[in-house]
Amino acid sequence: MPTLRVSRKGAGPFQVDENSNLMKQLLAQGIPVASSCKGDGVCGKCKLVVRSSNNNELFVKAFSADEQLHLEKGNIVAGQRLSCQVLVSEDLSVEAPYW
Repeated sequence: MPTLRVSRKGAGPFQVDENSNLMKQLLAQGIPVASSCKGDGVCGKCKLVVRSSNNNELFVKAFSADEQLHLEKGNIVAGQRLSCQVLVSEDLSVEAPYW
C-alpha cells in the first residue's frame, strides 16, 4: 500500500490503496482540496505539487487528457498535477499553496 505524505500541518502520513484517486484519499482524511467541479478534471483548482517520496522527483506518470489540456492552457504549470486525475501508484508527497 502506498503512503501519502502531506505538507499540511498536523496531517501525518497515511496509507492508501494502490491506484486510488489522490483527491478522494485526501478528502477522506479530512484534508481540504480546492475544487468546483467535484473531481471531474474541469476546473483545475485541485492542483498540487506531487513528488515521488522515494527520490523527491516530480511525479509525472500517466498525465490524463484533462491534465494535458490544463497544461496547454496554462492553468497548471510543470510540476503541478490535478489531484482528481492522479492515481496513487507509489509513495507520494503532496503540497498545496493553500495549506
